[in-house]
Amino acid sequence: MGILWFAAIPTLCVVLVVSGIAKLKSPASTDAAFTSLQVPSAFSGALFRRGLPWAEIILGVLLLVTWGWVQLLVTLAALALFVAYLVLVAQAVKRNDGASCNCFGEWSQATVSGSTLLRNYVLVGVALLAVVGSLSTNAWNFSWVQQLGGSGWLYALGLLIPAAVASVILWDSLRSTTPQLASSEPAPVSQNPGTVGVLSDDELLDYIRTPIPFHTLKNTDGGDVTLRELADSSAVFLVKLSPGCGSCVMVMNRWEEIAERIHPLKLQAVVSDPNTIPAELTGHDTSRIPTPLIDESGSLSKLFAQFGTPWGVVFGADQLLAAGPVAGSKAIFDLVDDLEAQLNEAAEEGFEEQETAAPHADDSDDAEQVAR
Repeated sequence: MGILWFAAIPTLCVVLVVSGIAKLKSPASTDAAFTSLQVPSAFSGALFRRGLPWAEIILGVLLLVTWGWVQLLVTLAALALFVAYLVLVAQAVKRNDGASCNCFGEWSQATVSGSTLLRNYVLVGVALLAVVGSLSTNAWNFSWVQQLGGSGWLYALGLLIPAAVASVILWDSLRSTTPQLASSEPAPVSQNPGTVGVLSDDELLDYIRTPIPFHTLKNTDGGDVTLRELADSSAVFLVKLSPGCGSCVMVMNRWEEIAERIHPLKLQAVVSDPNTIPAELTGHDTSRIPTPLIDESGSLSKLFAQFGTPWGVVFGADQLLAAGPVAGSKAIFDLVDDLEAQLNEAAEEGFEEQETAAPHADDSDDAEQVAR
């Protein structure tokens, strides 16, 4: 059991410290995870949300430097934490509402799945080994760091095992489960920003603009709306969202801000269930933020090969794809930044053209007066 404890302790330490640091770098993702995983209100206050990253880091460090009854208490705390994570993830998988655990902050925004559940089972098992191993003679008298000077193949194995296990856990958590089909860079905006999508021949090499697919969504009244109809008069930034998804909450909390930044593009939300449309998506000026549309069967996500949420794509008024699809809240915010920059650039170019044209009008007036 001693060697298993020796391997379990650094495994838990790496996972806890990396997770804690990632959460500290992105408090918003932690808030979104608490909402997405439906953490009980008794444990979802600001104290818990801001204290969780520090608790993970402190636990990770204490696992390495404590021994005796303190080591036992620390391993029990780690076990309790991972059991809590397991329960929350299992409930989210059962709900199947697109929740995201954001286990490693913005680095991991994929929706919870069977893989997430398996990863948490493994971590609970490792934490259990740490608890049992802390009762061994070596762990009771010496910390993990103090025993690091041991020699022999058992200790070498005890270091290789946690390195392998931690690597697999981190890889599985950080890998993207929502591939992007095309570049996230938007097509250059024309001087009529509502058209979005005028590309030169050279730019076509970087982003192949294809026609907007023939596909139908439902409005909240049950009527059919095609994707091409959405972009009849103006370019549209379409975003697929799930109410239980942590990353989606981050996007929805900035919904009005996004609409203002990309105006005159329309901001169109798409959800799967007409009965659970988040309040953040309703009650807006429908000329800028239309009522959410419904993708009941998930066929829109399948069409664009996007199997998590949030993801987004831009339709040009020229009936061609203008940007995306992009997946994840960070990619969506980055695309908004790019669209806003191009819209501002187009507006400045239009202003400069007006300024350049103004002297010509004055010259013509002077010439007319001379002719008189």
